[in-house]
Amino acid sequence: MNSLLRRPLLHFWLIGFLIFVVERGYFAPEAVLEVAYPNADQIAALASQWQQARGREASAAGLARMIQQAIDQSILLSEALRLGFHYQDSIVQQRLIRDMRFMQDDSAASDVELLEQAYAMSLHVNDLVVRRRLVQMMESYLRASGENQPLTDKVLRALYLEQIETFTQPERLSFSHAFVSQDRHRGKSLERAEQLVKRFKEDELSPEVGVSKGDPFISGYRFSKVTQQQIEREFGAGFGERIFDCQVGQWGGPIRSVYGWHAVWLSERLAAEPMSYESVKSKLVYEYRSQTGNRSFENAMATLRAQYQITGAPK
Repeated sequence: MNSLLRRPLLHFWLIGFLIFVVERGYFAPEAVLEVAYPNADQIAALASQWQQARGREASAAGLARMIQQAIDQSILLSEALRLGFHYQDSIVQQRLIRDMRFMQDDSAASDVELLEQAYAMSLHVNDLVVRRRLVQMMESYLRASGENQPLTDKVLRALYLEQIETFTQPERLSFSHAFVSQDRHRGKSLERAEQLVKRFKEDELSPEVGVSKGDPFISGYRFSKVTQQQIEREFGAGFGERIFDCQVGQWGGPIRSVYGWHAVWLSERLAAEPMSYESVKSKLVYEYRSQTGNRSFENAMATLRAQYQITGAPK
């Protein structure tokens, strides 16, 4: 081998081959990646979108963020086209075929022929629905490497312990109530409710008997293991706080709701407690995948921004 490398004729052929390669462009630089900076009309449209969404003119910082988002979408679209997503996605293809049939309603061409025509006309670049679909596909593609990272039970349990305070089941109550309608007892609903509470206490009525003495209530008379937020969603603001002040195993109230007045019987009070790992595991998985996917996307976008030149940008 060493003797071969020392031969002048071989050196001549090697040099000639290198010259041939260079002249043929085998070492040509990669094509420059470019996207256009939004023009004046596009920027005006972005400002209008901001104003419609927020009811005020866009600040300089807000408009700058929207412009950057528009540039990012152009980069994502460019990358999706470079990867050929428009040739792979059935939703994009069906949209392009529909566009072509709309433009050529009397055409006898097959779907395959229409799709080829659509690509030749660059409809996949000009159709807004297709553009949006391709951008979404590219976003998902960039997130995928983070979302699909291996995830062990050990990692999830560590996340659970880190967030244990956020995974706490709030205090809950189980209760029954006898309802007094403010519409049925106009001006006397409170008096009627006070009489019921007094009678229930004096006669030591069970909740099963007591609820039958009230007016009909559309949502029922018994609620099991409900939080203050759930109670107030049903009965209105303030009701949940008042009922949590009542004692278990006795009649309390009357408590006012948006419907009238209520005599209440607490049958159970459950203290706040941490939710079990198994009960929140699926939520932990979702949050972890979402966070790692977002990081993957942001890292990929930072790399792409560095690779692209923005033409027409103000200096």
